[in-house]
Amino acid sequence: MKSDEALAAEAALLKDRAAFAELMRRHQQRIWLFLKRLTGNDAAEAEDLAQETFLQAWRKLHQFKGDGRFGAWLSSLAYRQFLMSLRKSRPEILPELPEVAVTPSLDAGSELDRLLCHVSQEEGVLLTMSYALELTNQEIGDIVGQPVGTVKSRIHRARRKIADAVGADASARKEVACG
Repeated sequence: MKSDEALAAEAALLKDRAAFAELMRRHQQRIWLFLKRLTGNDAAEAEDLAQETFLQAWRKLHQFKGDGRFGAWLSSLAYRQFLMSLRKSRPEILPELPEVAVTPSLDAGSELDRLLCHVSQEEGVLLTMSYALELTNQEIGDIVGQPVGTVKSRIHRARRKIADAVGADASARKEVACG
């Protein structure tokens, strides 16, 4: 099986639609789930943004140099596509990020969704990028335009908030169960 980076090179250099179709197949679910979380569980909006992201990826494929992971580059395009749609629809709320979806769902990220209710909107986006998309702190920093140290500290702070909240929830349940 060819790597994402090899497929991207084929698609860019040879305009190989089959190689690009394989990249889409590999990443479409993950990108859609990411956008769904960013849009507050709006599946239709996430689908539209995912389509725009892949169109943009096809147009800009020559800009992917292969020095990072293709998935991170694609996630960056998706995040920028989301921000552009936000500016168009609700320019008055930027730079504030929208509410991250926290309702339980049937997808693989439902545990993450449940935990995100304990953190701020920005922290939720960073945690989603880190855990759901499995991006490195450097990749996240590149996407959101923040230094790596800032990304690390914000993710650490968010994890601590979740740990404190989950610990408090567990203690409360224990007291009720024992009480």
